[in-house]
Amino acid sequence: MLEDSVCDGSAEMTTALQIFVTYLSADVIDTATKILESEFVKMHLFHLHDLVDANTHIDPNRVVPMFMFFTKEKSMDERGYREFWNLCIKLEDLCQPPS
Repeated sequence: MLEDSVCDGSAEMTTALQIFVTYLSADVIDTATKILESEFVKMHLFHLHDLVDANTHIDPNRVVPMFMFFTKEKSMDERGYREFWNLCIKLEDLCQPPS
């Protein structure tokens, strides 16, 4: 479900960028592109099903305990989580109408 949402959202962002590229500022295009290419999106959202499969041993009926993918060895910063959300906030601010 999450993987489908990520794929759909990425496709919609890509299509919107292609359609509106001449109307968007360079900052908006750059920030949106950084979101689409971020480590968090590519490695953790697109491949979440791989983590679930690994934890269920590909048995759809096996219970998957909640697990953290942040460990002492891999902090939030190293996984791109913080960068992803900071980019989302920046993009939202850039898309606000001028006051």
